[in-house]
Amino acid sequence: MHGLDGAAFLDRLDGHVETHTGPLVIRAETDNLFSPPEPKVALLDAGLKRALALTYGGTTKLMVWNPWVDKARAMPDFGDDEYQWMVCVETGNMAAPRVLPAGDEWYGETTFSVS
Repeated sequence: MHGLDGAAFLDRLDGHVETHTGPLVIRAETDNLFSPPEPKVALLDAGLKRALALTYGGTTKLMVWNPWVDKARAMPDFGDDEYQWMVCVETGNMAAPRVLPAGDEWYGETTFSVS
């Protein structure tokens, strides 16, 4: 995944806050809450020779999650080896949810595009 270079993130597995460098490559269980420098990232799919671009607005955080081997096997609705072909990427305001007074509105958007 590209677009996270220099992003602060909370590693939700160990509670440490760190700064990410370079492209994100998932090689183990991952549960990270990023504060990207810009509201856009790209997932590269080398197998299908394509990129999935994700842009978002109205939100400040990007969650990246993969259960890896042990959690995948422990999940009844998840195939034992499906972790190899998936990554969960979510946008939102997870660290500081927005509180709206009655009658106010808030909009967020996420756009995916393939190239």
